[in-house]
Amino acid sequence: MKPLSRLLLTGVLSCAVMPSSLRAAETGAERVRAAVGKSMVLIQQSPLIFFKKAGCVSCHHQSLPAMAVGFARERGFAVDDKKARELNQTVATMMRARRETMLQAMTDGAGHHSIAYTLAGMAAQDLPADALTDAMTIHMAEGQMPDGYWSTAPDRPPVQYSDYTTTALGVWSLRKYAPEGRREEFEERVRRAMNWFTTAGSPAATEEAAFRLLGLGWAGAQISRTMEPMRDLLKRQRADGGWAQFPTLESDAYATGQVLAALRLGGGLAPATRAYQRGLQYLLDTQREDGSWHVKSRARTFQPYFESGFPHGKDQWISICATSWATIALVLTEEPTRTEPPGKTAE
Repeated sequence: MKPLSRLLLTGVLSCAVMPSSLRAAETGAERVRAAVGKSMVLIQQSPLIFFKKAGCVSCHHQSLPAMAVGFARERGFAVDDKKARELNQTVATMMRARRETMLQAMTDGAGHHSIAYTLAGMAAQDLPADALTDAMTIHMAEGQMPDGYWSTAPDRPPVQYSDYTTTALGVWSLRKYAPEGRREEFEERVRRAMNWFTTAGSPAATEEAAFRLLGLGWAGAQISRTMEPMRDLLKRQRADGGWAQFPTLESDAYATGQVLAALRLGGGLAPATRAYQRGLQYLLDTQREDGSWHVKSRARTFQPYFESGFPHGKDQWISICATSWATIALVLTEEPTRTEPPGKTAE
């Protein structure tokens, strides 16, 4: 969607712009960069510790942090490139071991949700397409349902339980890494996914509502398809400026960062709008001194507990996710320092 159209949509949604003096005092660029600087240290050191102890690639400790690193670097924020390269090499090595099974439509412990998140981390860092991404996207394509969505085993909320999540990440993956010779087919798959987003009904959880908008944005949907999902997310904002994972829960950094990222990336909402600024204020006010955000876990325990180098004990898995989403929301207040050619619109 064109930037001007997004700006017009901002007006349609009645998201008033805050006075510049208030923005400077509350959520100024210096405070944002200081917050990102603190969180980025944790986001980049914990994934490598986690891998050495768990020996696996995870959405929470590798993919989401990789997304935060990619968006931050693209917008001129400082990142540790050495740690980023080491993480990328670790992830690629693990996934290459599964390349043949993916080409044979065998998950081998890496379901479509995990593969989609891994590809999203690679896409955010603009890693080039190769034989590995070909295998991963081909495997994703083979797992798409006739209605256009990808299914997710609902066993680890909020990160891994929603079809909206896997479908949105699948759309981004297919558009970014479509193998040569299959681009037309993959664009048709993206169109089917986009249609599913608009016919699947109104999501109950914030995770689903956020990824519905992200999926539509990544698919290149027109304003007519993104307006209602944007309104839905804006209506969910709490009096404290944050968002909650469910109506029965309190605001937290996971939902707040995720929604702000969706409004920005999927809906093109300007950071100067009142809704975005109130969300930023919530995040800045709730960040811990060590740079993290603490969120309580909702997922059932399925593996022995161990320390990953991230704070908050048994809540560290969801807390590193929350810290990644919050960091993404903060860095998205800046424009990219480099511009990419626009992708082919799916409509």
